[in-house]
Amino acid sequence: MYMPKTTEKIGTRPVADEILRALLTKAIKRSPKSRVQIAEAVSLHSGHAISKRMLDDWTAESKKRARLPAAFIEALCEVLADDSLQRAIMGKRLCQLVRLGEMEVERETIRAEIGRKKR
Repeated sequence: MYMPKTTEKIGTRPVADEILRALLTKAIKRSPKSRVQIAEAVSLHSGHAISKRMLDDWTAESKKRARLPAAFIEALCEVLADDSLQRAIMGKRLCQLVRLGEMEVERETIRAEIGRKKR
């Protein structure tokens, strides 16, 4: 049975590992926390020891064999205050449901603002 290499592209979309690696890299760069601080906070949140080196490996393009375990995505999103990793692994249906919820929150915010202006 043929198994694609982790560096191969499937169709025109990058392999999921590459997407997650890029999103994690961007989220870490946007964070005011150092990688050491992020690793410590993720360790506390997840209950598993996470090191700066692990974060470095998960974001290094040269470390294709170092793959981000899905079990740490929730903790990373919480610590980094960035939900892009969680959104990237959601299927189309869940993405639509989240967007619907976001639209409802926006609608309620607008209604509340209109209500305040009418007073």
